[in-house]
Amino acid sequence: MTISPGEAAAIYACSDAFAVHEQLVLDDEFHQFSDALDALLIDLGDIATDDPWQAAVRSLRRLRFDMMAAPVRFRDAGGQAAREQLASLRGAAQTALPRIEPVIARTIDAIEALAGTAGNPLLDAIVGESSRGAGSGTPVLLCESRLLDPARTAAARAGSGKSLRWMTPHQMRAAVRMDRIVVVGAPHWFPRHVFRAPRAPVMASVRHGWVRVNWDRASIPDFETAEDEVSAPRRPLPIHRDRTWQGVRARFALDEEDAVPPLPMPGLFKNAGKSDDGYAASEADAIVVRLEGDEFVLLESDGSTHIIDPDEDYRVRIVSASGIPAGAFLLLRTEGGGDYVAQVADALLGTEATPAREAQDTWKAGLREAAAERGASAVIGELRSHGSARADPSNLRNWMSPRNIRTRDRTDFAAILAVAGLADRADGMWRTMGRIAAAHRMAGQRIRARLMAEVEKADPQDLERDGRIDFEMDEGGGSLTAFRVVGVLPDRVQAARRHLDRVLGGARAEW
Repeated sequence: MTISPGEAAAIYACSDAFAVHEQLVLDDEFHQFSDALDALLIDLGDIATDDPWQAAVRSLRRLRFDMMAAPVRFRDAGGQAAREQLASLRGAAQTALPRIEPVIARTIDAIEALAGTAGNPLLDAIVGESSRGAGSGTPVLLCESRLLDPARTAAARAGSGKSLRWMTPHQMRAAVRMDRIVVVGAPHWFPRHVFRAPRAPVMASVRHGWVRVNWDRASIPDFETAEDEVSAPRRPLPIHRDRTWQGVRARFALDEEDAVPPLPMPGLFKNAGKSDDGYAASEADAIVVRLEGDEFVLLESDGSTHIIDPDEDYRVRIVSASGIPAGAFLLLRTEGGGDYVAQVADALLGTEATPAREAQDTWKAGLREAAAERGASAVIGELRSHGSARADPSNLRNWMSPRNIRTRDRTDFAAILAVAGLADRADGMWRTMGRIAAAHRMAGQRIRARLMAEVEKADPQDLERDGRIDFEMDEGGGSLTAFRVVGVLPDRVQAARRHLDRVLGGARAEW
């Protein structure tokens, strides 16, 4: 993303005078709800991993987070559905979990009290802070774009819609210097650039007073001594603390990290019949990518994918799955899931697609059967005896993957077919796999061209605000969407292949 030297100088100048003004919100009903919810989570313990309770707990934690991260109304944050979900489990708990029934009743009572409130103390604090700025349309920063519309609706109903300008952290990257910014929520919920490259000398941090934060994460780099915002030396962040809560002892406090609902790892990533050697075709080594809008996707860790890079003027490029940067837009199928490049490639192959894919499946199945019957180590030894210089555990796993088309070197491919009992078909299969590979290259080129055409038509501000771009591939890829990436989990997981490349929702990851 290109910024002029003058704009960059103005932004750097903001850091010299930058300070945070804390504004803590008192909201007794919401405080009681959060207190009751955490008591319920403690009492449920491992029981919450059961499907009905898992879903109910996720809904309640999401409700709490959304109402902390934006001035949304109870009903607009899904409060009614969460209340009904918990109430439906109360009867079963009276029989199966009588010890926690009082805590469930307390949580339901707290939800009822919260649903009956008319005001919105968080919105009142935001409006109050925005009134301190010069002129109208004070920027108000929310951590996720999906919360923008509910926040606008709540502000409009309260008569404050015209005085506020709702923004996301990604829009802030392209913004020029401003006089004052209101940030809603804890610093842990925002990317580092919000605080390390501030677009205004004054930032009002509005949050519920019982949320404990760590401002060290938001410390500012010294731009005069280093340009790297991650590794640069940092001066202490000046914070003007709100004294409203001084002397008020909160019954309950919540760390900013604990406020974010976790990803339900145990339910999603169960083993799917992996063999002793770890080469089952039904499983893959995967990474978990969190997307903008409370969604995530599993990608094969050794694969590659298309992204739109806003840091390079929205250039479309291919990167490794493990190298996807936060803030980039990741291209995924939204109609059926799966590998969109393969779909377009098959359309380009036409009548050749079916026999070519059958040939691809044949040699891969033979290699997998050999690994399952004789063991991975033995198969690697056989491959080497047939002349494969690259046979090792990593390449064996890659060659058996459905995404792999053929080896880079023909000698390796011949060795694979010999081990799979298909040596007499090596020449023909090499040529067939070559046609598939050529179709994939052409498919990639067409997808990039189509995506670039859509990006050029889109308003960058709309793209940054909405966090996604939708389009259709006429050549057979179906409906595609570029989703903004929030982050990538550091640890890899074993996931069933049927879950790969599919947009999954209803959870947030712990970062």
